[in-house]
Amino acid sequence: MTMRNLGLSIYPDHSEYQKDAEYLELGHKYGFRRIFMSMLEVQGSVEETKAKYQKIIGFGNSLGYQTFIDVSPGLFKRLGISYSDLKF
Repeated sequence: MTMRNLGLSIYPDHSEYQKDAEYLELGHKYGFRRIFMSMLEVQGSVEETKAKYQKIIGFGNSLGYQTFIDVSPGLFKRLGISYSDLKF
């Protein structure tokens, strides 16, 4: 039997943490187990971006979600991270 996972999309730069958290809780209730996020339009400093994404990803992790993030080479440069060191 093939196990299928449903996912939700959230956009932390265009929403509020509390609303995203409530959405993830509702999705979890109905069997969703994956989160897709886009970091293509991040705003703010590196510290603000890191804190914002770590907070919602951490919450998703606590519910058992897997997170997938859409990024670009320009974002890596802007945030000072590399493909070989994704600790961000």
